[in-house]
Amino acid sequence: MQQKEIDFLYKNKIRNSLYIKILAHITSILVCGFFASFIIGIGLPDIMKMNFTHITLFNLLLALPLLGYVIVLFRENIGAIVMLLGGIALMIYHSYYRDIDMAFIFGLPFIICALLFFWHLRTAK
Repeated sequence: MQQKEIDFLYKNKIRNSLYIKILAHITSILVCGFFASFIIGIGLPDIMKMNFTHITLFNLLLALPLLGYVIVLFRENIGAIVMLLGGIALMIYHSYYRDIDMAFIFGLPFIICALLFFWHLRTAK
C-alpha cells in the first residue's frame, strides 16, 4: 500500500474511534441522568423524613454504575469495568427479587454503555 492509503486508513480508524467514544458518552449521560432521577425521586423523600429503611440495596446497586461513569471520565477502562459490573449486579438483583423484565430494564442500559466504552478502547489501539 502507498503512504496515502495508510494515512487515510489511520485517519478513518481515529475518526471512527472518536465517533464511538462520543456515542458512548452521550448514551451514558442519558442513561445515568435517567437512573439518577430514580435515586433522587426514591431516596430523597426518605432521607428528608429520616426514614432509612427504604434506602435499600437497590439504591446502592444503582449508584455503582453511576459511579462507574464518573470514573470513565478519568480512566475509561476502569470506569467501564465498574459500569459493567454495576449493570450485571442490577440484573442479578432484579432477576432474584423481582422478574427478568425488570432485570433487563435496569441492567441492560448500563451494560450497553460499558460495552460501547470497551469498543472504543479496542478501536483506539
